[in-house]
Amino acid sequence: TPQLAQFRPQEVGNVMWAFARMGHVAPALFEAAAHAIVSRIDEYEGQSASTMLWAFATANHPAPRVFDAAARSLTPRLASLQPQSLSMIVWAFATVGHAPHPLIPALAKEAAPRIDDFSCAEYVNLMWGMAILYPSCDFMPTEVATLLDAAATVVRKRLGELTPQGFCNLAWAFSSVNYLTPRAVLNEIAEATLPRLSEFNEQSLSVLTLSMSRAGIAEPAFLDAVSRAAVPLMQKFTDDGLCTLAWAFAAADHPAPALFNRAFVRRIDTIGMSTDDIGSLAKLHQYQLWCCERSDQNASLSPALQARCIDAFKQSTKRPTSSFQAQVGKTLSALGTTPKEEVLLDSGYTLDYVIDWNGVRVGVEVDGPQHFQGNRARGSTLLKQRQLAHLGWQVVSVPYFVWYYMTPSEQTEYLSTLLHTIQGVGARNRAEPGGEGHISTVVSGDDGTTNSLCGDLGGDGGSIRTASGNAHGIHRTTTMSANETHLFRTQHAKNPGKQGGVTCI
Repeated sequence: TPQLAQFRPQEVGNVMWAFARMGHVAPALFEAAAHAIVSRIDEYEGQSASTMLWAFATANHPAPRVFDAAARSLTPRLASLQPQSLSMIVWAFATVGHAPHPLIPALAKEAAPRIDDFSCAEYVNLMWGMAILYPSCDFMPTEVATLLDAAATVVRKRLGELTPQGFCNLAWAFSSVNYLTPRAVLNEIAEATLPRLSEFNEQSLSVLTLSMSRAGIAEPAFLDAVSRAAVPLMQKFTDDGLCTLAWAFAAADHPAPALFNRAFVRRIDTIGMSTDDIGSLAKLHQYQLWCCERSDQNASLSPALQARCIDAFKQSTKRPTSSFQAQVGKTLSALGTTPKEEVLLDSGYTLDYVIDWNGVRVGVEVDGPQHFQGNRARGSTLLKQRQLAHLGWQVVSVPYFVWYYMTPSEQTEYLSTLLHTIQGVGARNRAEPGGEGHISTVVSGDDGTTNSLCGDLGGDGGSIRTASGNAHGIHRTTTMSANETHLFRTQHAKNPGKQGGVTCI
C-alpha cells in the first residue's frame, strides 16, 4: 500500500481493477489509491480513468473526492472517450450514488449522436445509470432527455441482442424516468419478450413485470404470457418477488387465476406473517384491495395478514408535504373551503386534501412529477385512483405540469371549474360520513375465504377527475410535446424559485 505513490497511473488502475474483479475487500488499499489518484488525476488517460471509477464502484468504495476529481478532469476530454468508457463512467457514478455532476449532462450530450456506436451491454448500462442519476421526481437536464430520445430510436435494433437480464435492466431504466418517450420503448420491450419469457428466471419475471406495471403498461398479451411463465416457477420466487408480482398484476388490473389462488394465499400467508418488510406488506395490502374490487374471495389474504398489511401500508404512505401542495391548499381556501390536509382513510390511503364542496366530500390529489411518466400517470397513481373510485370517493387530481403553466388567478378559476364538475355527483359521500362506507373484516365459509376491506359500495363507486382545461374555458390536453417538456424543464432550471420548486410527495 505505501508503494502506490510510486506506481504509474496505469499501474494503479490495473491494481484497483484486479482487486475489484476478484471481489476482494481491501478498504485500506482503496483509500491509499484514492489519495494517489486525486493528486495525479490529470495523468490518467480516459480509459484508465473510467476503469478506475468502475473499480471503486464495483468494490463498493464511494470515495467522493476521487469521483469529483475524475469528473473535473474528464469533462473537457469526453469527445476522446470510447462508448465503453462513457458507459462505465455513468454506471460507476450511479452505482456509488454520487450526486449528479455537470460531467453527466456533458457526457449525455456527447453520447447522444454516437448512440449507434454503443454495444448492447454498453447501451443498457448507459440507460440504467442515467435512470439512477435522474429518477422520476427530478427535473431532467435537456441533454439527458435528448439522449433518451436518441436511445429510443435505436432500441428496436437492440432488442434481439438482449439477454433476460438486459431486458430487465432496460425496462427498469425506461420505467424509472419522468419522460414521455420511454413509454413507446416499453411497449416494444414487452412485445419483444413475448416469445422469450421461458428464458426468464423468477427474479427477471418479477422485475420485468414490475417495470411495466409501474409505468402504466398493462398489455393483456404480455401479462398472460408472464402468468404462464411464472406458474411453474412459483416455488422459486423470493418473498419480495412474489409480493412484487402480486402488486404488478393488481396495478395492471389483470386477473390471473392460475397465479393468484388458494395455493398462492397459503404461501403468501406464511411469508406475510413472518416478514417485517414494510414494502412487501404494503404491496400485499393493495393486492388485497384489488381482490375486493373483483370480489375474488378465492385469492384474498387471511384476516390476520390483512391487519398486518394495512398497518404497514399506512406507514409506507407517510410523505412530507411540498410547496406545490401548499399552493393548492391556499387556493382551495380562497375558494371558500376548509381543506383538511393529509387525511388518512380507513382503507389506508391518504388524500392530500379533503374538502366539502356543495355537500359532497371531495378528495384533492396534488400530483407532482413522481406521479407521472411524461404526462401519463404511473401505475401506482392509476392504482390509487382506481381503488379510491371503487371505495366511493370523488377525487380531483391536479397535475404539476398543468398547474405551473398558470398564473395564480388562472389557478383559482381553474380549480373552481374542476370542482364544479363534481356537482350532482357523489350522493354516496354525502350519506357516509366515513367517506368509504363500512370497512369490515368478515370470514365467510369453512374454507377460510375472506371478504375483508371490501365494504358495501357495489359497482358504481366514485370517480377521478384530472385537470385538463384552463381558466379561460379553453381545454388544454394534458399531453405535452417533447418540446414543451424541454421548455418547461429549462424554464424551471433557470428559475427554480419562481414557483417554489417541486418536492416529491
